[in-house]
Amino acid sequence: MKKIITTLQKNSFNLSLLCFFLVSFYSYGAYGIEASSYLGGSGTTDRVYGSAILSDGTIVLAACITDAQPGNLTPVLLNGATASSSGAIIRLSSDGRTVLSVTRVADQVTDLSIDSQDRLYIAAMDGGALILNNTASTLLWSNTFTKSVQRIDASPSGRFVVLISNTTFLNKTVTSGEVYNYDDTWNLAGNWSTGMQYSLDACIDETSQTVISIGFKNITAADQSGSNPVDVSIYKGWSYTGTQKYKAYDWNGTRDDPKWINLPENNMADSRGARCEIGEDGKLYMTFAVDGGNHIFRYSPFDISTPSSIVGGDKYHSFYNTKTEKKTFFGRYNPNDGTYIKGQQFCARLSKGTGNTAHPEFGDIHADADGRVYIIGTAASGLPLSMEPIPSGYTGGAFVLIMDPDFTIRELSTRTAISGEGHTIAARNGKVVIGGYIPVNETLYTTSAIDDTANDNDGFFSVFSTGTITSQNITPSGNLSSIYPTITAGELTIENARNSIVRIYNMNGVLVENYSITSSRETVFLNDEMGIYNVIIYKENGVIETHRILKQKTN
Repeated sequence: MKKIITTLQKNSFNLSLLCFFLVSFYSYGAYGIEASSYLGGSGTTDRVYGSAILSDGTIVLAACITDAQPGNLTPVLLNGATASSSGAIIRLSSDGRTVLSVTRVADQVTDLSIDSQDRLYIAAMDGGALILNNTASTLLWSNTFTKSVQRIDASPSGRFVVLISNTTFLNKTVTSGEVYNYDDTWNLAGNWSTGMQYSLDACIDETSQTVISIGFKNITAADQSGSNPVDVSIYKGWSYTGTQKYKAYDWNGTRDDPKWINLPENNMADSRGARCEIGEDGKLYMTFAVDGGNHIFRYSPFDISTPSSIVGGDKYHSFYNTKTEKKTFFGRYNPNDGTYIKGQQFCARLSKGTGNTAHPEFGDIHADADGRVYIIGTAASGLPLSMEPIPSGYTGGAFVLIMDPDFTIRELSTRTAISGEGHTIAARNGKVVIGGYIPVNETLYTTSAIDDTANDNDGFFSVFSTGTITSQNITPSGNLSSIYPTITAGELTIENARNSIVRIYNMNGVLVENYSITSSRETVFLNDEMGIYNVIIYKENGVIETHRILKQKTN
């Protein structure tokens, strides 16, 4: 996992539900900003790409800093780097206010991971893959490859996986991806091509002995208007030696293909697999950028005809009144077989009600032992800010989103950089660290900064700790539909679903009934055999509800 994330607090309670993922109306999580700072020199490519919090609270950043001198410290030079090498590892005090050390390791660094011993795993592009000790003072292992090292991920025991490609620095389309998998003695266990047109991340799960990579492809797909191009997300899992265990989504464009993307309905919203991570709870977490509400994540990753439940919620977690602006889908999956467990959507909203950009491409996702999710990405104006450190009419930037384990409460929604890009997030013992990029002449909230002056296009970091910010429930009360009886002979009453589509599926995912609901209380009928059925309600405001019923006997 990218960072070892421990539970921030243990005072939340769990709510077990049979049907729709109802909102639990308790408040968890309160955050304040301990430090926020620029990090960069006079160059135009400075960015913070990786972050971690060590067991003693030390914050570690992987950043490109050109000629900056954080803390005015003399840098340690490793891996053949010089004092002018931009790629650096910066260690900070636990509050982010003091620079402990600076280690220059390569021309660029693009990712950082740690194991349970706090050893540092670094993706350094043409500088290779590196392992440093916890003080970044000693190079423990290194290797270069025929392609640039884009991403790296370590398991608690020290196994790690490297993603390489031909992509040049700051070119965000990662092509020709290959995976190199190493054991806990840092010997190569296997390497193989991802087989994806674009590969954006990789992670390793040592419990199930699975390596996962995520990305997308571009295809031309038959649809109602003829044929059109569409980006289609993909993720794959392999054994440690490269035997494929599963391939998910990856739909095709041919009309008579059983994997046709539009088989159940139009699913032509572009989607791109962005980031993958093994959470501290042992589950697989992934982010995807999506361009519309008619996206593939409404269906099972292995069967385009089987609907998947999406938690949904208020207008920021529902994709209605949107167009092709990039939005976020994130989900919890089983790393061993790739099955979908739970998912949620997120977008920004303008004051006039239309959707706006909030996407996770080249951002980050993490999860703690309770399944709490931490996401950073890039947004245009219209974020649902629960904390506003920069009073401004423009509410976009490098967004931070923290969701409770049920994906039903926004525990934090904010940004410290206007018009910036979010690249990395880490959390541990009540601290959250973020980092990214902010263009020159844009606004960064600074406090207790190691550098409070912009030098050019700069990197930035911010450190959050528990504070006084209130969480946001995402489903307004009174918004949920009700279906009764849940054990029925075939007749069902549905309330509070006016102007909705109701579809009833058997447990094999076969659609057996389809109704248009026009009033606030209607009766529908299930005329199929005995068994358990999923009732999916597609509401006019974009919320999707899932209910489960049991048909006990036939009519």
